[in-house]
Order: sequence, then C-alpha cells, then structure tokens
Amino acid sequence: MARGEDCVESFLTAIGKLFELNIPVDFNALMPTGFCLPDLPRYPWDHEADYWRESRISHEWRCREYPSHPLLGIRQLESTSLEPSWRNMLYVDKVSWLRDHKIEDNIVFPCAAYISMVGEGVRQISGSQNTFTLRHVVLSLALVLAEGTPTELVTTFRPHRLTDSLDSLWWDFTIASHNGHLWTKHCTGQVTSEAGEPPQTQDATSLPRKLKRRKYYDILNRAGMRFGPHFQRFADIRTGTVQHLATAKVSSDRSGDEEHYHLHPTTIDACIQLAPCAAVKGLVEAKHCRAVPTKIKRVTIHRCASNIEMRVLGSATLIKGSGDIVGRIQQCIANGNIVLHMEGLNLSPLEEAEATETDSLHTTARLTWGPHIDFLDAANLIRPSIPRHLYAPSLDELARLGLVYSHRRIKGAQTALPHMRKYQAWIDRQVQAIGIGENSPITVLDDVVVMGKIGSLVHQMSDTPVAACAAAIQKVVTNISALFSGQTDALDILLADDTLTKLYIATDACDRSQFIQHLAHSKPNLRILEIGAGTGASTASMLKHLALPGSIRQPLYSKYTFTDISSAFFISAKDHFKRHHNIEYRILDISKDPMEQGFNGEKYDLIIATNVIHATKCLSDSLKNVHKLLDSNGRLLLHELYSTSKWPNFIFGTLPGWWYGELDGRPDEPYVEPARWESELTRAGFASLDAVVLDGQEPYQLNSIMVAKPQADSTQANKKTVTLLCDNGESHADSLSRLLQSRGYVVHPCRLGEELLGSQDVVSLLDCSRPFFEDISESRYEAFQHLLDNLGRSGILWITHPCQVQCHDPRYAQIIGAARTIRTEMLLDFATCEVDDIGSSLDSIVDVFAKFQAREEDESLKPDYEYAIVNSAVNVGRFYPFSLKDELLAETSPEDRMALDMAKPGRLASLQWIPRGVRPLTGDEVEVQIYAAGLNFKVRCLTLPHA
Repeated sequence: MARGEDCVESFLTAIGKLFELNIPVDFNALMPTGFCLPDLPRYPWDHEADYWRESRISHEWRCREYPSHPLLGIRQLESTSLEPSWRNMLYVDKVSWLRDHKIEDNIVFPCAAYISMVGEGVRQISGSQNTFTLRHVVLSLALVLAEGTPTELVTTFRPHRLTDSLDSLWWDFTIASHNGHLWTKHCTGQVTSEAGEPPQTQDATSLPRKLKRRKYYDILNRAGMRFGPHFQRFADIRTGTVQHLATAKVSSDRSGDEEHYHLHPTTIDACIQLAPCAAVKGLVEAKHCRAVPTKIKRVTIHRCASNIEMRVLGSATLIKGSGDIVGRIQQCIANGNIVLHMEGLNLSPLEEAEATETDSLHTTARLTWGPHIDFLDAANLIRPSIPRHLYAPSLDELARLGLVYSHRRIKGAQTALPHMRKYQAWIDRQVQAIGIGENSPITVLDDVVVMGKIGSLVHQMSDTPVAACAAAIQKVVTNISALFSGQTDALDILLADDTLTKLYIATDACDRSQFIQHLAHSKPNLRILEIGAGTGASTASMLKHLALPGSIRQPLYSKYTFTDISSAFFISAKDHFKRHHNIEYRILDISKDPMEQGFNGEKYDLIIATNVIHATKCLSDSLKNVHKLLDSNGRLLLHELYSTSKWPNFIFGTLPGWWYGELDGRPDEPYVEPARWESELTRAGFASLDAVVLDGQEPYQLNSIMVAKPQADSTQANKKTVTLLCDNGESHADSLSRLLQSRGYVVHPCRLGEELLGSQDVVSLLDCSRPFFEDISESRYEAFQHLLDNLGRSGILWITHPCQVQCHDPRYAQIIGAARTIRTEMLLDFATCEVDDIGSSLDSIVDVFAKFQAREEDESLKPDYEYAIVNSAVNVGRFYPFSLKDELLAETSPEDRMALDMAKPGRLASLQWIPRGVRPLTGDEVEVQIYAAGLNFKVRCLTLPHA
C-alpha cells in the first residue's frame, strides 16, 4: 500500500513487477478454492451502539480541540480540566522573532511572551475569544534560550480558591522550565477571561519633547538591551517636560504569526519599553534602560486585528536609590479603542554584568586523575580547623561567670515559658555541680565585678576565631532577666549584629574540604541535600569546595537542595548564594516523613546535617527519615555537638528546640556521644560508622563529625565467582587467585582461547608480562575476538601497566584505545586498571574488581571503566574544563612586559593586561614610558605603573 494511491492499483502493479522480474507468484494462496454464496441478506447495522473502544487519552490526542501554540504548546493529556497544564518544547528557530529580544549576548524570553501564553491558555479553557485580564504577575527568574537546543516549558493553571468549597473565576498560573536537572519557576500570577468590547478613549494632546527613535534604541543597545527589528517598533516618540508621560506610534511590521495572539507580544513589549521614557521625561540614559519587568499589578488585553495602526501611551516614575521604574498606566490604543491597559508595572534594574569573558578558548578540558573516595579512609579526609584547646579554658570561665550571674537573676523567679523553667533548673544543677559555695572566689564577687570580668574576657577573645561564641554568652548574660520573663526572644538577640551566623561558623568550623573534593571527583553529578541549613554558614563552607578553581567556576554537583524547617532564611540565602548554580530552596522538617513534604522518590548522594538532627524529638525517627532520602550508595555527613564544656548549653538552652529530646533520654542536653549515634544509625538502616573525627583535642573538642552509609541490601545476589584469564607461567596469577579465594570468591582459571564458564566477570592478566597487542599473532588476535564475542553480559577487568598516569612504557596504551572502542561499538563492560606495582597492589586490584562488579548506571553517569593504582591509591579520571588563556598568562616569563589591551574597542570591561615579549630596539625605534592614557570623554585619563 502507498499513501494516497488506490490499493487495488498498487497491488496489481506489484504483481506486474514481480512478473517482469520472472518471480513466480502463488495465486492459489491469494485465491483459495471455494465458492461464493449469492443473495446474502444485508447486515443489519446498529448505529446506536458504539463498537470502538478507546481510552480517554487516545481520544483527546486524536480529537484535540486546539492545535499546538508557538509558545504555549499543547495541552498535556495527563492533566485534568480542573487543573489543566500545557507543555511546549520551544525552539528559537520556530519562533524566530524571539532572537530579537537579547540582553547582553543572551536570548531572553520576554515578559510579553508570558502574558501571551497565559492569554492563550485561558482562552482555551474558557472558550472566550475576546478579552483576558492578569493580576499579581510576578516574574521571578529570567529564562535564557539557546539556539538549536529546545527549552521545555510547562504552564499550569489552578482555580483560585475562595473558601474550602468555592473557587473564584480567577485561575492561578505558573510557568516553569526544565534545564535537564531541575525545574525553575519563571512567572506566576492570576488570570481570568472576560467578555466585552474595549473601552474608547479620546485623542491625547501632543507632548512637547521629541525623542528620536534611533537615539533611543542606541541607548538601549549601550545598556545591554540589544533588541532586534521585531522589538524596535517605535516611531514618533514624544514625552512630557513636566508630566511623566510618553507616547509613541507602533509600526505595523508583521512577524507572521499574529493569528495566534490577542495582541502580538512585540506590541505588548512596546508598551513596556515606553516606561523608561515616561519616567525620566525623555532624558534617557543607559542606566535608566537597563531594567526588566519583575511585577505587574494588573493588565487587560482585548483581541484586535494586527494590521490596525496603533499607538502606545505610558506614565511612569523613577524611584531614586533603588533605580526601579514604576509604571502607573501603560496603554495600547487602536482606532480609538484601548486594547491593552496595564497598571502597576515594575521594572527593576539588572545587576552589572560580570567581567566580560574574552577567552574564546574556554571550552578546553583536560583529563585529571584523583583518588576515588570509595577506596579512601574518610577519617583521614576530615581534620580540625581551629585549635580549640587554646580557647576552651577562657570560654569555660566565661560560662561559669555567666552561670553565677544568671543564677542570681532568676533564682526563685517565675516564668510562663516551659523551656525557660527547664533552663532555670539546669542552671541550678550546674551551679551545684561546679561546686560554687558560699566561700567560693566567684560567689563573693558582686554583680558589677562579675560583669566586668565577663566584658574583659569577651574583649580578650575579640580577635580570635571564637569571638562570636564569647559575644553570644555576653548577650545571654546581659538579657537573662528579659529572656526568662519572655519580654525578649533569644533568637532576636542572637540574630542581631549577625551574631548567630558567626556563632554557627565558629562552632561548626572543621576542614571537610578533602572529603568534599574527593567525593565530588568520584561522583561528578553529585546530588546534595543540606538539612536545616538555616543561616547558610555550613552551605558557604561546602560550596567553596564544590567548584572548579580559576575563572571557570563550574559547579561539581548537579543539584544542591538548601532546606530548613521554614522559609524564613531563604531570602537572605538566595541573595548570598545567587552566584552559585543549581541550588534549590525547599522546606523540610526532618522529624516528619519527607514523602509527605513533596520529596517523593527523590534520592541524594550526600546529605549534610550540621547540628540539626539533635534538635528533634526522636533521633531514631529523624534518622529513618534521612535514610529515606539517601541513595543506596550515598553518604550522610553528620556534624553534631559532643563537648564536655557547658557554654553551648548556656547559649542555646534559651531556645525551645534545645529541650526537644527530653522524652528521648536527653533531658539536660540534646546532643549525645558518638556511640549512641552509631546505635541510632544502625537502628535506622545505616551501616556502622565509616568515620568519627573530633574537631579538637580531647577533652577540648566541641563536635564529632561522622560519616555513615546505608546498610547494603542483603537480598541482592552477591557475585562471588570470577574467571581469572592469564597465560601459562603468569607470576601473579597464583597470588591473585589465593587472595580472591580468601575474600570468598570461587576462582576459575582460564587461558586465552578456552571457553568462558557461565556468566562470570573476568579478571585479565594478559597484559602483565608484556604488552598484549605488541606484535600480536593472528591466532592470538582471533582468540581475543572470540573472547569478546562470548563475553555476553559479563564484564572484564583488564590489568595493565601505567600508560595514562606516570607512563613508562607507552606500548601498554594500546589496550586503552581498544577498550574504549569495544565499549562504544560492542557495548561491552570492558574496564582497565593500570597498576604501577602489580605484586604489591593485589589487595587494591581485588578492591577495584569488587567495585567493578557492583557497577551501576544512572540517567546521567556511566560506571567507571578506567582505574589507575598509583602508590597504593586507586584513582579515576575526570575531564575538567579550564581556561587556556589563564594558563598561558600563568606561564609567561617574569621578564615579559605587560601591555594594556582592549579586546572589544569601546568596552571598558574588556580591558586586560596581556604579556608582550621583550626584544631589543632596532633602527630608529624609541621606547616610550607611559604615565597616562586617555580612554573616552568621561574617563579622561588612566594612570599606569611603569611598563
């Protein structure tokens, strides 16, 4: 059968061609023997019955009411009419006018396009063709588009809820995109459809100040708003000289897809562009134009023909200080009718761009080898960063003074706060425990002297790493009466002057850089969850080690989830970490089931919990919730208080959360010793602790840092059989075989050319004595091919000598190229392990083989197939990008001179120093020593050092 042609003709044509080719045709198969029954009655069709069985999704796919929209896409079949959603894979090629909306060098999805998407969505669900209104529109994050790469957009509608049983006519909408790793929310607001004709308006009087169109768009270009022809729609721009008003005519240039919109996005964008003109009364400068929409209070759009002559009118003011432009009214008028009416437009200034990247070779990369964390002792990767033994005596003395003073202030007093009653009882016990009697030197001191000593100690520690700890103790002492009575909140006084953040930095200080860097190298697509991130003190220390050095600050993780029990800290955290990529902010109470908090099925490779698990009512329950979020090969980095000092109790005991563990066997303090942590972790499904590191010398430590992994799944079949492939007389075969057997393996020796036994992974020693591929014979090569053909789903670990790390004989590198080709073309699990000293590294070889046997592939990362054992350390290779220009600058000779060069003439941001070799003067050349050089009309000169 051929599409569009008669089937009988096609069939007969095929028979004819077969006859022409002298191919016999069995007509008996086509027309079997039999006879016809004439005069059969007509079949009584029942048209009332439905004999077509079809699912709802299939029917809605076939019978879509609306075609695909260029921006909105098509309705998602899985969504309901109660909460509809649309999905679109947006290609810039298909909506070419988007290319003309550029900020700097990036194609940025315009605000007007979001408005048009929502308008189309509400039209489809309401059936209204005329008018729609948006309100409370918030644009939270810019959407940058890429040429040739689709951007996934999902638009979701949900009825705006009035009461538990009543929805309004408004819909809440959200427009989000997916970047391959996580969802990003770009635009939210509310929308409704309306019926009716656009209101009429009178002709406005001509405004006195005229702004040339070309001048305005030149100013926009200098500001980085590089709009192309489709977004340069203005003509005859006029502004007021007293009033903050502006008007302009809109050109009738067509984009070719006007039928998809009530009002084309380029026309809507023209209304937005007019706001800076009105705000500064036509005296436009680049700083006024470098702003983008962030909020719209209300906007109403009526459908109108695209070929009608239009003009726009705007009224706006400039907010001094912040630089925001607030548009009171923006209108688009066609034939005397207001087809667009916008109120409360807010334009916020863009941050100045980073220094322009002028290195055109920044896409270079190199293979970097480093130890795999699975073969390292985690206890050696974490070490103290503060000499706590130097400061512990002073902090303990400060705490004793604080206890005496606080005991006097609140002794016998009454409070309505339950946690302060517990704090009062704890202070009483501590005063008795430290033996402060009537004749004690501290007891005889009056309050003024005690406070004087406290102030003196705080001053002594003001230049130490624990200055915030001393300051926090002093704050509690000073405000103890108000804290006890409830007149003052402890969190408020600790947050003041950023004391709490500095306190967390001081208490949590520990060098975990080696652990984080080796983990990120071993798992390049690291998924990280931080529980109770709070002020972000721990986050900052982590992110510092999770980026490549130099000018290319590529993150060494795919997702970093910043969580806290409430969103109170999110605003400051988002501002503090705005330069870091792939960070999401979510609410998480780890004392409750994370599956009920939107973490369904999400798994993380590293979970960081810094002094947060102890602040829950039940350690076991909280750790079970942590276990639900941890990948089977993930790690929990647990950082918890473990101190003999009581100054942390004196500070944090004023907070209600300090006493949550009373019913969990922790009445006086929430923290416990590492032995109990190990017991609780085991009960929650973790294996025994991988590492326990104290952050100071005992007994002066403040925290214990623990690393734990989930218990291995005992139900998984353990592969304990292996084929050892080697030549006759291989010296290491017997030693490796005995070692494998001591580890519980059943070893089957095999020679090249013999058949493999069953579905077993293979360890090859064929490359140990001499390079396998060097002068290989035909029979030996055919035996190697036969080995690969019969490998099936089994894998092979090929032991060889160094050829990528500390190479001494490059002939062994042939197996590296062969293995990569075999993996690519034959899809076999062919791994290599380079070993500098095979005889002394047999234990490590068995460890690598065990890791190879447990190979797993996730959605974005394949297993490791290349290992290198060097100096008893198991290394894996990773490709990291680097800036070639930075390295060339670093390699310049000290004798070279530096010259000031401008990569892009006219762009000050492109000024840079470049090396210039020294050569002797020849002929009539002279050397000029520069003291000053003119740059432009604003920067008259620049003083330079001696060249």
